[in-house]
Amino acid sequence: MKTLIDKLNSPRRNTRDLSSIILGILLLALLFTSVNPNFINKFNLISLGQNLAPYAMLSLGVLMPISMGGTDLSVGAVCIGSAVFAGKLYSLGLPLASVIPIMILFASLIGLINGLLIAKRHIQPFIATLGTMMFVRGATAIFANTPTVLYPSGTWYNRIFSSNNGVSMSFLWVILFSLIIFVIYRKTKFGRYLISIGSCEKATRISGVDVDKYKILGYVGSGFMAGVAAVFWTSSFATVTVATGNGMELDAIAGVYIGGTSAIGGFASVFGSVLGSIMLVIIRSGLNFSLAKLNVSINSTYVTYAISGIIVVVAVLTEKTNKGKSKKFKLFSSKNRAVIRIISYILSFAQLVALFTIGIKVDNNSSAMQNTDEKKTICLAMKSEGNEFWDEVTRGAIAAGDELGYNVICRGTESEDASYLPKQREIVSTLLSSNPVGIGMATIADGFTDQLEEAYSKGINVVQFDSGLQSGDLEYINSSSQNPLKSFVKASNYDNAAIAAENVYKVIRNDIAASDKYVVGVVQHENSVCANDRGNGFKDTLYKLVESNADTKGKCEIIIEIKPSEANNAYKEALEYLFEKDARMIFCTNLTAATQCADAVQSTDGKYDGVKFAAFDTGEKIYEWLKSDSKSPLLGTVSQNPYMIGYSTAKTLIDLYEERETEEEIIVPGEWVTAETIK
Repeated sequence: MKTLIDKLNSPRRNTRDLSSIILGILLLALLFTSVNPNFINKFNLISLGQNLAPYAMLSLGVLMPISMGGTDLSVGAVCIGSAVFAGKLYSLGLPLASVIPIMILFASLIGLINGLLIAKRHIQPFIATLGTMMFVRGATAIFANTPTVLYPSGTWYNRIFSSNNGVSMSFLWVILFSLIIFVIYRKTKFGRYLISIGSCEKATRISGVDVDKYKILGYVGSGFMAGVAAVFWTSSFATVTVATGNGMELDAIAGVYIGGTSAIGGFASVFGSVLGSIMLVIIRSGLNFSLAKLNVSINSTYVTYAISGIIVVVAVLTEKTNKGKSKKFKLFSSKNRAVIRIISYILSFAQLVALFTIGIKVDNNSSAMQNTDEKKTICLAMKSEGNEFWDEVTRGAIAAGDELGYNVICRGTESEDASYLPKQREIVSTLLSSNPVGIGMATIADGFTDQLEEAYSKGINVVQFDSGLQSGDLEYINSSSQNPLKSFVKASNYDNAAIAAENVYKVIRNDIAASDKYVVGVVQHENSVCANDRGNGFKDTLYKLVESNADTKGKCEIIIEIKPSEANNAYKEALEYLFEKDARMIFCTNLTAATQCADAVQSTDGKYDGVKFAAFDTGEKIYEWLKSDSKSPLLGTVSQNPYMIGYSTAKTLIDLYEERETEEEIIVPGEWVTAETIK
C-alpha cells in the first residue's frame, strides 16, 4: 500500500501540474496588468490576500473528502453559518476572542455529522452534504433572526487575521496552513489513508484500515477548515449575512479541481488547490480592474463563471481520461495534461480579449469613453447596476462629467443584498486604484473602513450618496483621524415616503370616513435603516393625517409586514397576509416588492379587485401598472429622482476637487408619479 500511495503522491506528477497552473496565473497577471497597471499595487495585493484566504481555506478543507473520492457541498454554508452563529453570540456580549473557537467547533460539528451520515449510514456524499448545507442555512437564519451580523473593524482581530501596517496577514496564514496540510498528507498516517481510500476503498479496508473512522475524520477536517475560513472572512468583511455563503462551496471545489486533484479521488494536490484558488481570485479581481480601466459595462462575475467553467471542465476531463486505458484518448495522457491545461488558459484569454473588444465597440460612441486620458476621473461605487434606478444614477453622473469636462466611471454589484459585500469591496478597491480625484460611495453593508482610510491617504475626496455608508463604518470613520468624507447627497427615505402618504390620503380619505375600521398594509422589503425609514415615514404621516381629521380619526389601522431582502416571492406572501387582514390599501417600500405585488395582481384573476396600491421607486413594470385600467389600481409611486442623485454626486465631487464651496448635506427631493405625470 505504501508503494501505491507514494506513486499517487509522485513529485513529478505534482510538479508538472503546478507548473502549468503557475504559468496560467502569471499569464493572467500579465494580461490584467497590461490592461490596467494599477492591478499590481500595495492596496490591491492586500485586497487579493483578504479575498483569497477564505476560499483557500475552504479548498484545503474540501480537498480531504475529494481525495477520498467524495465531496462536501456544505462548506460554504458552514463557513458563513459558523460566522453568523458566533457573530450573534458576540453581539450578545461574548468577548471577541471567543468567536474563533466557537466558529471552529460549530463547523467541525457539522463536519462530524457529514462523516457519520456518509460512513455509518452509507448516504452518498453529494446527498448528505447537500442536506446539511440546506439545514445550516435555514437554522442559522432562524437563530440570527436579523438580516446582518456585524464584526468589528480596526481591532487586534483584524490586524492578526486580515492586514497589519500594509502586510497581508491573511496571505501569510494561507501559506502556513498550506504547509500544515501538506505535511499531514505526506508525513502522517491520516493523510496517507485518505489517499488510499480514494484510490481503492475496498483494498484499503481489506488491509485492515478502519475506513469508516478515517472517512469521518476527513469530513471533520473539512468542517474544521470551513470554521478557519470563517475566521478570515469575518476579520476582512465586517458584515455577514446568511446568503453570503451561496456559491462559496463551488468556488472551493473548483479551486481543488483546477489545482490538479483527481475528481474521483486517490490523489491530493495541496499547493495546487491553493494555486487554483489564487487563479480564481485573480480572474475576478483582474476583470474588475480591466473593465473599469476600459469603462466597459460587462458584468465581471458572469465572465468569471464562464472562464472558470472552461478551466474546471478541462482540468477534470484531462484527469478522467488520464485514468482510462483507451488508446483513443492518448492525447490526454499524463505527459500532455499540462499542455492541454495551458491551451484552456489560452482559450480563456482569447475569450477575455473578445469581450474587451466587444465592450469597447459597444461603448465607443459613449461620451464617457472619449478623451479619457485627457480628463480627470471621478468614480461612483453604487449598490447595484443593470436596473433602472442605478442606470439613471449613472446617466446623471455622466451628464455632470460631460458638462464639466471629467471622465466618470460608475460600478455596482448584481444586487443590493449585503451578501454581495466582498464584490463591492473589490469594486471600491478597483476604483481607488484608478487614482480618481473623487469617489462617491453608496455601500450595501459595513466593511469599508480600510478603503476609506486608503482614500484619505491618497488625497481622494469621498462623497456619500443615496443611502451612503452604513452605521458601523460611519461611526468608525467619523472618529478616525483619516476621514475622507466631505459631503452627503441623498434623498430622504422618510420624507419621500411621507409624500406617498399625503397623496394616498387624498384618495382614501372618504373611504376611511365611511368605514368603521379601514386597514392599510405596508409591504416592507427588509428590516434595515433605509426600509424602516420608508415604512415609518409612510405610517407616521398617514396616522397624523388620519388623526387630524374628525371624519377619519380612530378609523384607520396600519399593519407593516417586513420580509427579508431578495427572498423568493416573499412580498407576494406579505401581500397575501395583509389581504387576509382585510387591507384595502397597500404601500410597497421598494421596486422589488411592488413588482411582486404587480405580478400577484395580474396572475390571480380578480382576487385583489378593489385593493388600492402605492409604491416607492420607479421601473418599467411600475409604469405599466400605473397606465393600466386594473381594478387593483396603483395610485402612484415615489420617485427619488435618481438622475439628479447621480448628477449632484458627480458635481459635488468636481466642486470639491476644484475647491468650490459645497454643502455637507445635499437633499434631492422626491416626486409623486402618477399615470398623468409619467414622463
